[in-house]
Amino acid sequence: MDLVNYEGRRYERNIGLKIMTAVNVLFAGICLFAWRVVGAFLADPMSAATWSPLNRFTRPELLNYPYILLWGLPAAGIGIAWIANTFGLKSLARFAIVLPLLLIALVAAWYEIHIRGPV
Repeated sequence: MDLVNYEGRRYERNIGLKIMTAVNVLFAGICLFAWRVVGAFLADPMSAATWSPLNRFTRPELLNYPYILLWGLPAAGIGIAWIANTFGLKSLARFAIVLPLLLIALVAAWYEIHIRGPV
């Protein structure tokens, strides 16, 4: 168990879960509010992976299909991790909080290696 007794109170150490939650919130926020910065790196890989156009120069609509993956997956991961942590399912919480950013990173790496090829 991850319970620690501090000044007579018991609390759980979830620093890794809290850090990954902050990273997911930061990534989703950057995708929502600074699309031109993120679009330069992720528009082409997400377009290739989803077979759906995503323009890096214009801001897409909030609920457009490939764009919703960039902010919706981290938001869903945060929600699932919170519910799993509430019910004491620590492994599921850790998996749910890491999976969205891991998938997006794998799509970007796949695009760089497979589609663009060696420079």
